[in-house]
Amino acid sequence: MTEDEIVNDEPMQEPAQIEPVPIEQELDETCPQCQVVNMMAVLGMARTSCQLVDDPDKKEACIAWSEALDPERIDDLSNVAEGIIEHAGVQGISEYSKVLNDTMHTAVIGYVQRKLDAGQSVNDDELKLYKHLVLRRSV
Repeated sequence: MTEDEIVNDEPMQEPAQIEPVPIEQELDETCPQCQVVNMMAVLGMARTSCQLVDDPDKKEACIAWSEALDPERIDDLSNVAEGIIEHAGVQGISEYSKVLNDTMHTAVIGYVQRKLDAGQSVNDDELKLYKHLVLRRSV
């Protein structure tokens, strides 16, 4: 099956929506590693968002702030998230989101394409998302 056949064989549907989990939600009981993973994600977002700020002075100050964050002294991840808004601004967060989305979209397209090329089965959700992303990139 060619990429063109995959993209055009059925009407486009939106991928499933995932409900966000509030940062403050107590995860220790059901997922002991979730707090650590959330911490790493927020710290990674802070550092990356700061790197993507255009204004050199604001970028330098933002990077210094993000490098000074100490995971052992952070008791509320929402404070770090608010700090990202304060230091990186909307532009930094927006650029971070674009980079993250592009990375994930590229990964999904590559993963599904390799499975298709190898003649492996692709589940419906993977195929729908693949079609959506391929179509979006072709526009």
